[in-house]
Amino acid sequence: PRLFICSIADFHAVHEIGAFKHFGWSTVYEVRDDWEEFHAARVGRWYDHSFERYLCQHADRVVAVSPLLCRKMITFGASPQTTHLIPNGTTRGFIDQARGQRVRRRQRPYASERPIVGYFGHLTAAWFDWALLLATAAAQPQISFEVIGYDPPQDLSLPANLKLLGPRSHEEIVELTENWTLAMIPFKFGKLSRAVDPIKVYEYLALGLKCVACPMGQLERYPLIFLYEREDQFGTTLEQALRYVPSADDWRRVECLLERATWEQRVQQMLDLVFETQRHLATAAGVP
Repeated sequence: PRLFICSIADFHAVHEIGAFKHFGWSTVYEVRDDWEEFHAARVGRWYDHSFERYLCQHADRVVAVSPLLCRKMITFGASPQTTHLIPNGTTRGFIDQARGQRVRRRQRPYASERPIVGYFGHLTAAWFDWALLLATAAAQPQISFEVIGYDPPQDLSLPANLKLLGPRSHEEIVELTENWTLAMIPFKFGKLSRAVDPIKVYEYLALGLKCVACPMGQLERYPLIFLYEREDQFGTTLEQALRYVPSADDWRRVECLLERATWEQRVQQMLDLVFETQRHLATAAGVP
């Protein structure tokens, strides 16, 4: 079996997919983000919607990381029968590294008179809602905020209870999050964030952390996730999540989700989808 996967809807992918199909390869367009909205935010300048439409209409399968992206690719001409949802995930190594925190939080949820709410990931102002975080931190001085990541704006005026810790490795993140009470994903509302399936949410759950986030991907289906529907609900949703004590069923759902959320599992899902037809045809023909 030979498989060509493209994840970037650019000029090269359009030409390559035709060449691979000509020589009998199976082809997949893997949709990891809403590239059209990234382009609108001046990220991904290589994008052209005509390229993405071509890939949707010519790939054997389209795989997307969120329900919204699946629906969008179908409007671009992908077949509903060959368009599939396969969310993001994280590494088995990170899940194993984080197990100690997850077990500790399950047995003894972290409690503190001064809770710490944290974030790790990209910090660009194109989608990270700095205005919302700064205003919330200033209005809730009883909460400490810690932010790990790269590319923050240079002109930030930080309140005393908000710390920028810079970019860190996964090993450092596991150590730095030890005393966090809650995680957050304060992205700007819009089409770009709504289509995202954030990898960090799987890492937060691997750490046993509850998470407050704006609506995106399929987070409403996941345990320990608290969504705010408007910016003015962010602070009250933080307070609600801080008070919440996870149940035994919450922890069971977290473990079930993490079992399916490794990259190995995601790759296997894609291979099963792509080659199921070939396997059925081979079985019918008596080919082992």
